[in-house]
Amino acid sequence: MHNYVTGSLQWFVSLGLKFFSVVPYSTILIVILTLLSQVSVLFALLLPLKVVVILGSEGIPKYLLWLDIDKNSMVLGFAAATVVFFSIHLLAEYLISRVTENAINKLLLNTNKIAFLKNQAEVSTKAYTRYSKALAGGVFVFLSLITLLLIYPSMAFISIGYGVVVGVFLVILGMRSASFKEALELKISAIMKLIGTIGFFMVFFYLTADFVLWEPPDILVAIICLLLSRQLMTRASVFVIDLQALMSDKSKIVALFFHNNVYMSGLPKVDKQMWELLQPEVRNKWVGLLLEELGELSEPIDIKWQNINVRDVAALRVRTMKGRYLIKFFGERKGLFAEHEATIMMENITRLPSLFFIGTTRVQGFQCIVYRLSWRGQLAKEKRCNMNVLLSLLLVSPPRLLESRYSRSKLMLWERLSKERLVGMKAAADSEQIFDFERLVLLLPKMQRSLQSLPLVFVNPDLNFGTRYLDELGVEQEVIVNWHIWSIEPIGSGWPTDKKGFWQLDIVLKEAMKKRADLLDLSLNHIEMAALAFGLEKLCTMQKFDGAFKLLPELLSRLDTT
Repeated sequence: MHNYVTGSLQWFVSLGLKFFSVVPYSTILIVILTLLSQVSVLFALLLPLKVVVILGSEGIPKYLLWLDIDKNSMVLGFAAATVVFFSIHLLAEYLISRVTENAINKLLLNTNKIAFLKNQAEVSTKAYTRYSKALAGGVFVFLSLITLLLIYPSMAFISIGYGVVVGVFLVILGMRSASFKEALELKISAIMKLIGTIGFFMVFFYLTADFVLWEPPDILVAIICLLLSRQLMTRASVFVIDLQALMSDKSKIVALFFHNNVYMSGLPKVDKQMWELLQPEVRNKWVGLLLEELGELSEPIDIKWQNINVRDVAALRVRTMKGRYLIKFFGERKGLFAEHEATIMMENITRLPSLFFIGTTRVQGFQCIVYRLSWRGQLAKEKRCNMNVLLSLLLVSPPRLLESRYSRSKLMLWERLSKERLVGMKAAADSEQIFDFERLVLLLPKMQRSLQSLPLVFVNPDLNFGTRYLDELGVEQEVIVNWHIWSIEPIGSGWPTDKKGFWQLDIVLKEAMKKRADLLDLSLNHIEMAALAFGLEKLCTMQKFDGAFKLLPELLSRLDTT
C-alpha cells in the first residue's frame, strides 16, 4: 500500500512534467482559473451569510463600520457582489473547458499517434481535465492551509493532524488487509467524500468548543475559516479521487501522451489475484475449507485442473475419501455469470441436464459453485452435447416463480422481435428482400401472439462442452457443464433451423410429448416457427442480415399456416 501511494505520487509528478513540457501556459492558466473559480464560490457562499447577519441586526456590525455606508446600501452591495462572484465562477469554468480543449489538441498532435482507442478524445480530455483539477486542488489545499496558519493557526493544525492520522491509518490498514485495499480502490469516491465530511465536522466542533471554552477569533474570521475548511476538505478528497482515477487509466494515458509507449489492448487483462488463488500450493489450502463450509467433511486427496472452455472461469476436479467434486471458480469480471448459474442451480429442477449441485460460496470475494461427480463418471476434455441433452431440455418446464422473475428482468423473445429492433434488416434489404421484410412487419403481431402462447423451456447456447458419465446406479448420462448463459424461451428456440435439425426436432418432440402434457396439442409447424424466429432475432442482433433473410421465407411460410 505504501509503495502504491508513493508510486502514484511519483507518476503524478512525471505526468505533470509531460503536460508542462508541451502545454505549460495552458496548464498554468487552468490552475489559475480553477483557483479563481474556487475563491469566487467561497465568496458567493460567504456574502449571503453576511446579508442575513446584517438584516438580523439592529445596526451595522462593528467589523464592517470601516465601509462607511448605510445598512441598506451595504445589503444591496453584498447581494450584487454575490451575483458578480458567482458570474466569475461560471466564466472561469467556461474558460477552463475552452483552454482544456485546446490543450488536448496540442497534446495529441505532439504524440503523433494514430487512433487506437474507440473513445480516444474522451479519454484524453478526462485525463488532462482530472490532472488539471487535481493539481489546482492541491494548490488550493496548500494555499488554504497557509491562510489558516496565518489567521487561525489552531484550526490549521487540527486540519493537518486529521489528514495525517487518516492517511497513516489507511496506509497501515491497506498493507495489512488485502480485502480492505480492494474495497478502498473500488469505493474510493464514497470513502473519500465521507472522510472529507467527517473532517469538516471535526473542524466545526473544534470551532464551537473554541467559542465556548477558550479564546475564539473574530466572528468574521471564524466564518471565513469555517467556509475555507469546508472547501479544503472537499478539494483534498477530490484530489485523492482524481489521482486514483488517473491511476486506473494509467496504461491508456501513458500510451496516449508518452512516446515509445503502446497500449496493449489486444492482450487480455489478467486477474492476478484469481490466478494466485488457483496455484497448486495455494488452492490446496482453501479447497478443503470450501468443501467443509458446504458440509462435505473430508480432506482433499487429489486436486486437478479441468478445462471448461470459458474465459476467466476456472474448474478444479477434487477427489476426497467420501466423494468427487467439480469446483467452478469465477473471476472478478464473471460475477454475473456466477450469479446467473447459481440462480438456476438453486431451484433444484428435476430432469435438468446438469451436474448435481451442492452449493455456492465465496473465496476471498470470488464466487465458487460446487458440484458432486459420481465415482464412475469421467469429465470429457471436450464433448459437444447430443440430441439426448436437447430432449432433456424439452422435458423440463421452468418453475413458475423462476419464470416470473426472469420475465421481469429480461425481454422475452416476443418482446425482442419488434419493428424497432428489426430496423437493421430494412437497411440491409435489397429491392427483392424488402417485400419479405414488409410482410414480416405486417405479421409481427400474429408472430408475437403465437410465440407468447407456446410453452416455455430452458435454452442453453453453450452446448460445446458436456460430460458423459455413469451415475451412482451405473446408468450412462450426459449433462451440460456450463450454465452461465441460460435463458427461458418459447419451445423450439435455439433448435437448429436446417432440414436435419427439423427432422430431429420431429423425432424428439414425439418423445417429449409422452412425458410433458402441455406439449400434446402443439403442431410441429408452430414450434418450427419459434425456432426460425429465435434464429432470426439472433442473426439480427449479430448484424448477420444475409443469414436473417435466408431464414425469412421459411418463417413467413410457417406464419401463414400457423
